[in-house]
Amino acid sequence: MTSPHFGGLRVIAVLCRQSLAVVCCLAGGVSVVSGLPALAQTELPAELPRPGYRELAPGVLTVVPPGSPAEMSAENVFRQQEFFEITLGNAPSWDPHEAPVSRTLRGQATSRREGDDTTTFGYPFQHEVWSLEFGYKPPRQIDIDVPVEGGRMQRTRIWYLVYRVRNVGGLRAKVDVGNGAELQKLIEDGTFEPAKLAASGTQLTEPFMKPVRFLPHFVLQSYEAVTPREGLMAYRGYLDRVIPGAAAAIQAREDAARPLHDSVSISETPLEPGEERWGVAVWDGVDPRIDLFTIFVKGLTNRFASKVAASADLSNDQRQPSPKPEHNGLAAILTDGDRFALESLRLDFWRPGDDVDGRPEEMMVGSTGLFPRMAMGTYLAEVASRAVVTRAAPTTGLSRLGLSWDALLDGATDDLLDPGHAVSLRPLVVVLEALAAADASMQDRAADEVLGLVAADDLESLERSLSSELPGEAEAARAAALDQLGVANDAAAPLQTLANLAAAIDQRPEIRQQQAIEEAVFGDLAAAFDRVAAAARRARAVAVLESLRLDLREMASLGSLGAFDRLRERRDAIAGGLETDDGGNWPPEAAVIPGLFGAEGPGIYQDAVSRTPGIDYEWVFQYEK
Repeated sequence: MTSPHFGGLRVIAVLCRQSLAVVCCLAGGVSVVSGLPALAQTELPAELPRPGYRELAPGVLTVVPPGSPAEMSAENVFRQQEFFEITLGNAPSWDPHEAPVSRTLRGQATSRREGDDTTTFGYPFQHEVWSLEFGYKPPRQIDIDVPVEGGRMQRTRIWYLVYRVRNVGGLRAKVDVGNGAELQKLIEDGTFEPAKLAASGTQLTEPFMKPVRFLPHFVLQSYEAVTPREGLMAYRGYLDRVIPGAAAAIQAREDAARPLHDSVSISETPLEPGEERWGVAVWDGVDPRIDLFTIFVKGLTNRFASKVAASADLSNDQRQPSPKPEHNGLAAILTDGDRFALESLRLDFWRPGDDVDGRPEEMMVGSTGLFPRMAMGTYLAEVASRAVVTRAAPTTGLSRLGLSWDALLDGATDDLLDPGHAVSLRPLVVVLEALAAADASMQDRAADEVLGLVAADDLESLERSLSSELPGEAEAARAAALDQLGVANDAAAPLQTLANLAAAIDQRPEIRQQQAIEEAVFGDLAAAFDRVAAAARRARAVAVLESLRLDLREMASLGSLGAFDRLRERRDAIAGGLETDDGGNWPPEAAVIPGLFGAEGPGIYQDAVSRTPGIDYEWVFQYEK
């Protein structure tokens, strides 16, 4: 549902029309996307206040309508059955010894016309699609005593989400609609239009009510990077835990009269039609520095989606040609590489503050596109501000060294989002190598221009550290670290030694391993190495902003979302034919985002521009290998 702002708390309509999608096929019929008009006619017990329960103020509980629209592709229509392999004609046939063939699943889905040997497949395996109504309060934090190793109790801060689920039934395909073989042919020909059938008065689905067992699975995750070495994104994920005493402590705070189930007790008995049940999801060990996070909820619906494996996902054995099935309805051969996913509800949140000032009540409903826009905008505002404050002039400095900003681009890698994976040090390596090769008379000036005055001073400190002997065991530790990396410490050429060291460290992308090496080589100056590396990345980004003719002071003053919007406006204007005021050329479009944000930039930017601001929840399918 679209909301005018992401920070407010509000109630979304309990049920909205066309919210529960059902995609399945039956014997002699096929189910299609259908909304809730029919379901809304089903009688449900009224939701009445219960004596003793705390009455929630308007806007406290956000209620998400059940279900979501589905993609009406032929693949989804056929695969939304209980036994889609049979309907697709890919299941092998077999002749049981003590039962007729017609008793097998394949036999039940097969019919033969009298006098005709043509085999057709029906749709007898009905798949009833249900979806629970889900309401939730914004997440909060609470300090409780948690049992730890040794039988001791330890005061721990946990995050929790209080929620409510309600069984509102579902939709299923009607068994008396059409002929399976004829409908399949319409789908193959691309002429199957369920919307027109529904408009003509043909009821393709019908509501049903039945007990449903809620098997919850909550995952709290964040892609927010909290250290410069992580770049703009770093994955953190936390599974819901059952912590003894947590539900009782949370119930005492929220409403002592309202029982709260944990993720185990809430699934012990099915939800009867119309029944509602309150529960709480709990996480501990959550990084207190994160501000933007997402909670995924599985178990609210039995809708699933399938994804045929790409060739790259398959082993050599799986890539071998498969025999053509007897019935080539969709020409879809199932493999072990195919992936399936239950539909999940995605909820986005944000919290102001940090690990020191984190008020438990200040977590707010967020927007699905908020994180990527804020992550990029914050970085843009920061690099522009630092360039002004430190008097950096990267474009001039790089030109003085014979470099352009695209020489500092780092290569793409599939490991960027792995926990603890560091961003590339290539920008630092290229700058250090160019400084080492430059005339001594211009090294200091070029370093000031490229890195800024503060980072240039840090660079001088690192050079002096490598040129001097450390006391006692520190010298032995540095020698051992350099020897392990295969880097020779040339006291007469400290810049080149630094360049070689940065290149060697870059080959070990784990942040902890890199920091251990830097501490062994530089001791207390290890943080200075990190600052110089960050300054090299900022130099590349500032040079890109200048090539886009964007004013640094303006970018620094716009704030996170304003800076991102300014960048997007300029890129759209260039794509629309905007000419430069100085008669020069715009930078290559494909290099702009990697130049600003590194190898992770294109993916984040695409996520930022593809999501509609203001969407506070989303039904998604998460495919996992």
